[in-house]
Amino acid sequence: MLILTYFHPIIGPDILLVAPHNLLETINPDFIEEIKNYFDTAEPGFFTHSAQSGNFKTANYFFTVKSGWARGREEMALITKVITEADPNLDAYKNQFVKFISKIKKEIKELYKVFYFRSPPEDDRDQIKSLVSVLRDYFYDLHNEFSLIKIRTYGIMTPLAFFKEQKALHIPSRFINDFKTTNSSNNQNNVFTVFQFREGRMRIEMIPVECDGVVKITLFFKDVLNPEVIQEVGKIFARYKLPLIYTSGICASDQGKCIYEVYLDSTYAPDRKILFKELMEIEKVDEVKILWID
Repeated sequence: MLILTYFHPIIGPDILLVAPHNLLETINPDFIEEIKNYFDTAEPGFFTHSAQSGNFKTANYFFTVKSGWARGREEMALITKVITEADPNLDAYKNQFVKFISKIKKEIKELYKVFYFRSPPEDDRDQIKSLVSVLRDYFYDLHNEFSLIKIRTYGIMTPLAFFKEQKALHIPSRFINDFKTTNSSNNQNNVFTVFQFREGRMRIEMIPVECDGVVKITLFFKDVLNPEVIQEVGKIFARYKLPLIYTSGICASDQGKCIYEVYLDSTYAPDRKILFKELMEIEKVDEVKILWID
């Protein structure tokens, strides 16, 4: 499920395109209203959100388009994808969004006019209809690309005694070949590896990155979280241009507190004291830990 919303100057957030085409007939209306409410707090960039009106999560990218008609000379828009995987590759979602936004801004001249499709000026009516048609094609291309994203897995068996003694794992050559092929044309110079231990299981994730450093931020919350609190955290990261690399999401500690761990590109990270101070000022944040990883 893919949704493109925009901000209408009179009626507020509104739906421009959806995929599949009959989505609005089958989905909970409360969920659509929830997406529209993202405009109240969203900052330009990528973010995820756990829907309160359904048992699922969304990947989102908020962006602006230069406008010749808007008062502020910018139109606001949001692309939203309902995440269907139990273990999503958020970096893949973000990359697809960035490519889509870059493409429509480059290929569709006077893109801003599509946001006036509900009440087009008489002289621009035919042009706007044509622009919306072109945008719809790109939008459905994006929907199809998300449908084609595949997850490949490889399995090996290792004696536990060998692992404990050698502190090493054999990586299948097929995995390495796929890894090289997937990232051969990109600018990633490093691989950031995350080790996660949960309920007796170890999970290892290798993420190609362009940056040379990563900052890990762990937030401890006093109480049950709501989406607004996480969005406040995201605003700080966006303001300092700290792109998300990995997050394990929100979990509970032994003391009953909520914990949110996130790894960010530290290229433009501010001084630790500044970051610490701003995060501690967020409602319900009880403790902040910041660790630089080079």
